[in-house]
Amino acid sequence: MNETIQSLMESLSGDPTFSQWLELINDPIMVLNPDLKVVTANHALLQLINVPDARAIVGQSPLKAINCQFMSGTIAEHNIKIATSLRNLQDATPYSEECSLIAHDGRWLHFRIQLKNYNFQGSELIIMLMRDIADEKHRDSLERIFFNDLINTASALYSLLSITANTPENAKNMIPRLVNLAQGLLDDIDSQRDLRLAQQKEIIPERISFDANELVQELASYLGQADFAENKKLIINDPTEPLRLFTDRRLLRRVLHNMLKNALEATPSGATVSVTTSTVEDKIKFSIQNPGVIAPEIAKRIFEPFYSTKGKGRGGGTYGMKLLTERYLNGEIKFETSAENGTIFTAIYPMNA
Repeated sequence: MNETIQSLMESLSGDPTFSQWLELINDPIMVLNPDLKVVTANHALLQLINVPDARAIVGQSPLKAINCQFMSGTIAEHNIKIATSLRNLQDATPYSEECSLIAHDGRWLHFRIQLKNYNFQGSELIIMLMRDIADEKHRDSLERIFFNDLINTASALYSLLSITANTPENAKNMIPRLVNLAQGLLDDIDSQRDLRLAQQKEIIPERISFDANELVQELASYLGQADFAENKKLIINDPTEPLRLFTDRRLLRRVLHNMLKNALEATPSGATVSVTTSTVEDKIKFSIQNPGVIAPEIAKRIFEPFYSTKGKGRGGGTYGMKLLTERYLNGEIKFETSAENGTIFTAIYPMNA
């Protein structure tokens, strides 16, 4: 820490008016000098990054101090954006940028960063405010995902009904497909409802005893008829004896549904997806393998809320899988990906949750 920054930090800490103002604000705040180095921070910011004292981050780049990740561009590029924005702050739109980061407890957090010039006893400073926008982003993402999936399924259902109406002689053959699409429509609605309730911690698990093998076979039969499964082979490696689980069947079905759907969608025509159910001590393990490989830059974000490579209005599947598994089913979910083995998602649950 250089002497100038240290002196400025001590002046700010010794000013009771400034100190009280800084701590009255619940949003994380950093105070920067004109060189974009941290001078001090409020308690909310220190709690966020699990640092006991502001001295631990004084002199650092603000985006480095908070371990900000996954902004568009590099930290250096954003430092330039910040500096340019501040030079024009009097006659231009203030700098505002969204940032995602992983908190010390593993939670994904989303903030909107805003800047404001501030003069303290003749010293030009910059206030960096971090506004929590997680609820806003989650709500918007849920709506986009819901309407995207709903429109896709409803459109397919409408098209098939139109074909049936114009060729009534083929109606009987169309019935299984129509039933499957109608079930898909209900699944889309249930999925978004469950995800929203799970985020709000409003789900009360309803535990029953059932056979895990039957659940896997049910999902394989259902998803195997979907358009994204066409010309793809689905292999089910279930043990011959029943595997009894005592947990919430509907929530587990939602997790496995997303796992299998994602695997089928990621699999090219002519390739194979395999599902294996096995026991590990007093737990049941579900593994779903597909031949695709997840790129490293995507793999590190795979469970981020609503991150998707499929475009805006998609995503949420892997995040929902992890949320339901860990919060309500007392399980764990993980994956591995390599050129040799493709991608394997594994979910493990206690037999008696």
